[in-house]
Amino acid sequence: MKLIRAIIFLTVLCSCSIGDFEIRTVQKPIDSSKGIDDVLSKLESIEYDELSEAYKKETGHVGAYIKMVKNGTFYRLNETDTEKYIVGRIKIGELVSHDDNLFNNWVFGAKSYQHIWLIDKELLYKILELKNELAKRGYNSDGFQIKNGHRHPTHNSRIGGAKKSQHIAGKAVDIVVLDINRDGKSNQSDKEIVLEILEEKVIRNKGGIGRYPGTMVVHFDVRGKKARWDSY
Repeated sequence: MKLIRAIIFLTVLCSCSIGDFEIRTVQKPIDSSKGIDDVLSKLESIEYDELSEAYKKETGHVGAYIKMVKNGTFYRLNETDTEKYIVGRIKIGELVSHDDNLFNNWVFGAKSYQHIWLIDKELLYKILELKNELAKRGYNSDGFQIKNGHRHPTHNSRIGGAKKSQHIAGKAVDIVVLDINRDGKSNQSDKEIVLEILEEKVIRNKGGIGRYPGTMVVHFDVRGKKARWDSY
């Protein structure tokens, strides 16, 4: 049942027909840090202390997790907001916590829930930097998909994430590497290109990189200090 649910969710997530926003609005890819800032400026931003107690309890933003998120910027989103481009053609909805409420809204059209998104915009800048560097080297700048962005503590726990995961603070992203070098295949050669750029140009000693050998998944974050690991 969980597998079926995940397949349905990803199908909807990757679709361009979540609503009529795409039809009514001609979106341009977000190709600059200013563009990212402009999108964020049009969202409703809130601070941790403004979150309802019910939301904090439901999502686990209590106890030891308060310190991780208290100084972050949260955004209150509706279903239209989740369809907006935030980096290139990556939509905000791809980077929010994919919890039960989001699933129910997107798949079943229950639009009563306003989604809360915690994001460090420095992470968005790094995603853009990766895309730009790929393009500069002649590679496919759209050659990866978002697997995970923000995960609130409850969702993070349910999927077996690390207890102090940077995803909780909106500082991390997991991507699935596709055909970066445009040879018609997605393999470890493509992944090595991404890892090299992250190591030498984008993240360097200012964040974490999860390499996960044998998979096409790469994690990177903006924790502010160097961290490297291979296993989940």
